[in-house]
Order: sequence, then structure tokens, then C-alpha cells
Amino acid sequence: ADCGEGIDKSKKGSWDVAVLDLLTYINASRAYKSTSSCSGRIAIFTEREEEKKKSGNWLYVSHERAALADVQAALAPANIAEVGLALFKFEPLLLHIRCVDMEAAKALMKVTLQAGFKNSGVITGALPIVAVRTTLKLEVPIVRRGALMVSPEYIEWLVELANEKMTENFSRIDKYFAAFRAGNFDREEASPAPSAAPVLSGPYACTFCSAGFPSRNKLMAHAKALHAPGGVAPQDAAAATS
Repeated sequence: ADCGEGIDKSKKGSWDVAVLDLLTYINASRAYKSTSSCSGRIAIFTEREEEKKKSGNWLYVSHERAALADVQAALAPANIAEVGLALFKFEPLLLHIRCVDMEAAKALMKVTLQAGFKNSGVITGALPIVAVRTTLKLEVPIVRRGALMVSPEYIEWLVELANEKMTENFSRIDKYFAAFRAGNFDREEASPAPSAAPVLSGPYACTFCSAGFPSRNKLMAHAKALHAPGGVAPQDAAAATS
């Protein structure tokens, strides 16, 4: 069984560089597919004081270590003049991994907890989802009603502290990747991506990438090497024998 395609549903819609290798490996498993992810970020998030719901805008965001000059520029008077409330935040790794069944979820949870992600848990549903979380968070209010409420030295210290947390966060990502690989989960062999415009060179067409071949044997060799371990799809075989 397979738990479906690993489609990232986060707002960004793609994987952060820091978790690219990890998520590629996870999604090669038959039992696990990622549904959303964030490798961790340092950010300044603006809110309206009168709103109970946390909605607002990112005044600054980085998925790497923050540069002090960039944070200072984001907090320039012209940028915060109409801001009701702004929070300086560090948010660590967050992954949601859909599992093929509860047994797979339990196995992944064991690896996740052993890797140090003690704040993780299982979300139940049609297919269980493991939420991989850690406790490296930082959240400090720094702007209120258009005014910076802390000193430049305090901002410098916050950036230093957030960067230390980001370094630790990246170390934990590496540790989790190592733990997942050591778990020996059942993995699929990823097929190389077909060329954008395959050239048809014969009457025997591959249904996976539309490349053409002059003989059935060459078609079979191509399909076995690049697509299906068992050979070609039924329609290819039918075409080859017609």
C-alpha cells in the first residue's frame, strides 16, 4: 500500500532548502508522504492589537540565519509607522507527515521522539499524520502602535539569540534525517524525471515518457531501466505485439 503523493500544502508551496534532502528521502517511502513543512524561520510578524485572531503580515522572514542589517532595515520608522503590534519570532522545524496506517505512525513517532522531537504527536483521521515539532520557539513583542519598544542593543541580542536557535535547529534536522535513515523504512526507488520533450524515434512508444523506439526489445530495456522494474505498461506491450 501507498499513502499517496507527497504534495506540500504550506503557503509557500515548496520545500525549504534545509529540509530538501530529508523530505526527498521521506517521500521515497511507501508508508510516508509529507503534506506541509517549514525548516524553521526567523521573522517579524505584525498583528492588529484589536483582533483576537492572529492574522497579519510578515515584516521580515528568513529561513536561514538572520542578518542584523536586514532586521534593522525592516524595523525602519517608515515600515512600522502603521503597525499595531509586531513580534520578533523564531519558529523551529515543523513537518506534517501522512502515514499509510497507525502502525506506520507509531513507528515514525518512535523514531521522532528518539531524535529529540519531544513535542511531536499523531493527528488521527482517515490516514494518521505525524506532526514533527520541537520546543526551540522564541516570541517577543518589539513594536506597539508604530513605535519600536526596545533598544537597538536589544534587537541585536534577539538576532544573536535567534541565530543560535537556528543553528541548533539545523543540527536537529540533520539528527532527524539520520534517525529516519536508520529506521530502515520501506522505500521506493525514485524514477529519473523524463526529458521535457522526448524525441519519438520509432513506432514503439513508452507510455511513461512518450519516447519512441525502433524495436520492442529496446522499448522493454528503456522501460525496465527508467520506469517500471517489471517492464513496460500493458498498453506498451499491446503496442509492441500489434
